[in-house]
Amino acid sequence: MKKSGRAYIYYHCSEYHGKHNAPYIREEDLTKQFAKYFDQIHIPEKIVQAVLQTLQASHQAKKDYYDNDTVGEPLIFLRTDFLSFFREQNC
Repeated sequence: MKKSGRAYIYYHCSEYHGKHNAPYIREEDLTKQFAKYFDQIHIPEKIVQAVLQTLQASHQAKKDYYDNDTVGEPLIFLRTDFLSFFREQNC
């Protein structure tokens, strides 16, 4: 137990591909290992902005739909094909 009274959390390999006696690892150590790799990821600013704009437009379309009291109007949500965007941007 930690001094705070909380228990440590441990993870281990499921050994799905065969038993290999992998050791258990503490959650905080596993988090540090993932953080090391996530720190190396860089998403280009134009991609970040495109995703942000798409999410904002989608949110606004949904908000507009639910704010509209007219019954029976067709439901129109913004759909964006990210693959075509990436192709257009030569990403």
